[in-house]
Amino acid sequence: MSNPLQLLVTGLTVFRDTRYSRAAALTFLTCDILSNFSDEVKHIWKARWTLSKAMYIFARYYVLFYLSFTLAVENHQNVLQTDHTPIVGYYYYLTLGNLAHTAVVDTIFVLRIHALWAQNRKILIFFSLLCIAEIGLEFFGTFWSGREASTHAMPAFLPGLQGCWTNFADPKSLGLIAWIPCSIVPFLFFVGTMIKFRESITFPGSRQSFFQAIRDTRQISPLLLVFVRDGAFFFFLTTLITIICTFLSEYQKSIYFGPSFPWFASVYSVAGSHMVLNLRREGAGSGRPTQVYNVGASGTGNTIKLDPMSFKKGPTHSSYDSTVIMVSQSHERTLV
Repeated sequence: MSNPLQLLVTGLTVFRDTRYSRAAALTFLTCDILSNFSDEVKHIWKARWTLSKAMYIFARYYVLFYLSFTLAVENHQNVLQTDHTPIVGYYYYLTLGNLAHTAVVDTIFVLRIHALWAQNRKILIFFSLLCIAEIGLEFFGTFWSGREASTHAMPAFLPGLQGCWTNFADPKSLGLIAWIPCSIVPFLFFVGTMIKFRESITFPGSRQSFFQAIRDTRQISPLLLVFVRDGAFFFFLTTLITIICTFLSEYQKSIYFGPSFPWFASVYSVAGSHMVLNLRREGAGSGRPTQVYNVGASGTGNTIKLDPMSFKKGPTHSSYDSTVIMVSQSHERTLV
């Protein structure tokens, strides 16, 4: 079998596998939405409209539309014929739509880490600038790649061939400009989450290891647990899927990148939406914010308040007592 023919067979096989992967990701995302829909209606849809609610809905449902639309395009024959206009718009949609989705999810991540760090302004500025730089580099890399892909778009070259095709391959690896910062940012979110969690369960100046501090802790605040559990899991998951996509974007001229990207988009959708929904679900159950109160030897101390991201339904009343985490001089500690 000649090399061009082998390349054609490989390309058609990967295109088929990409559709399978897209259908699998769509099924996974649909099941996740349906399994959490009752809580979503209760905690999200019934709340009044705010920017946070709009970001949640976009983060949750954009990828569902994206996967459905691209799957329909990839199963449609004669998309181009002799007119390149539809394919140019299609590639621009893929580029800018996914970029907007990443930006919205990153905003949710920033709000989450900001709340975990007791609304620390330095943390907000650091991660905001980090995400702005990421989005800027991602825009440059993906927009350039999308523009070149649409320029080299071509009609179906075999009878009955489905989907949109392009003969463009990134010769300068400019896609790495987008993927490398996209891999670093969620990892830094993960590190920031774990650092704050360690601070929350250890005494100032303590030399205990992280795992020893967890073992010695009697109880952990439910809201703090949600902050850390979701942060550790979803930040690690987004880091992992992004590293995989970064590698595949350069391996064998990106030929295997197609099957991986639907899962990148799905993981970002699940991570961003669950960070909001899980916290709102736990916040509704506890009915009060969490506070960390450090007591010194003189009996004085300071209070750190961890406010959950919330969707307000109307005027709120502060008639409840705040949850307080007492850290005393002894090694007996209670996180309530």
